[in-house]
Amino acid sequence: MAMLYCCSTVTVEQLCAEISSKDHIEVFTSLEPAGMWQVNDYIEADSNLTMFRPEAKSLDEIEIRTGFFNWVDYQVIAEPLMLWWRHAYYWVNTSPEKTTFNVLYFDPYGTLPSAGYPKAEYRIKGSGTFTPLVLSFNREADGGRLYAGEVTLSTGVYEYQYSVRNPDRAEEYRLSLSSFVVSRQPSQFENTGVADNQSVSSAKIVLSWGAMDPDLGGILRYKVYLGTNTASMSIIYDGYATSCSVESLDYGRDYVWQVEATNVYGVSSRSPVWRFKTIARMTKSFNYPNPFNPNTGSTKLVFDMAASGAAEVSVYTELGDLCWRKSFDGLLRGANEISYDGRDDAGRVLYSGPYVVVFKKTYSDGRQEQDRCRLLIIK
Repeated sequence: MAMLYCCSTVTVEQLCAEISSKDHIEVFTSLEPAGMWQVNDYIEADSNLTMFRPEAKSLDEIEIRTGFFNWVDYQVIAEPLMLWWRHAYYWVNTSPEKTTFNVLYFDPYGTLPSAGYPKAEYRIKGSGTFTPLVLSFNREADGGRLYAGEVTLSTGVYEYQYSVRNPDRAEEYRLSLSSFVVSRQPSQFENTGVADNQSVSSAKIVLSWGAMDPDLGGILRYKVYLGTNTASMSIIYDGYATSCSVESLDYGRDYVWQVEATNVYGVSSRSPVWRFKTIARMTKSFNYPNPFNPNTGSTKLVFDMAASGAAEVSVYTELGDLCWRKSFDGLLRGANEISYDGRDDAGRVLYSGPYVVVFKKTYSDGRQEQDRCRLLIIK
């Protein structure tokens, strides 16, 4: 059996030298890709170049296209491709209620498939017997005849193969075994952290989210995208946790973020785009809300760090009596934010009135800085 190799260009002279001991050859030419391969014409020849129809010179080129010539038999008759995928070789079906098979059938002589063909055979990957599905003629398409069929399948990974037979061919013609996935996309995304359009510290924030796998209820893998607009988003997290921290953001910027969830079959979907804003660079520290009631909530103490370092935060009465003090390490450059519940070091709620908050900052390079703000408690 002589082979015609894919993706090669040969001259008529080379082709005839290859078959000089044979009587006859047919080669399909003008095979141009238009979604699928097409048969436009063919030429016949024997080892005598003058017998080519149409006429051909010895240095004329014949292009052998991918997939069209599978084998040449002992009579040196080139067999054209009979089937080709109308969809991707491997695909994902996210609508389990309907899985569609479709394949293109070609025959240069116009011979139709035998009864019961073409067909698709499928099975859960690694299982036993294939289930056959006879495909029905749909329409003429891409130089061939499109055949299609639909089935309802459960979630899983499947193997499949297309085959055909016609009256001119005793054996089945088969395409390669491939696979597809049936699985719905992850859904029910929710933002469980920074509220949409909330103003946050530029030093460090924690983004958190949730999503659901509607088919398996299993573990999802997440990618988090962040940017100043949807066109500039890039991946800042890739893993299985449902939260991640973001540090050292720019002052006074609008940010957008989005979560992509992927299930064990590789099926993914994305959340809505959420937004937040970072606080502008401050000249003075402050707290919000102000005033506040310790019996119903807390207040946020916001202060700026010119560089990474630590801070000691103290709350005094206006007479200078210390009420509460706490140290914070590992602070990042930018606007930092801590929560204060309006209680003293013994856990007692402070009286209504004005208080002074002092921030003593020590930077990693040894520099020190101090800042203060006033807060008001009203009960």
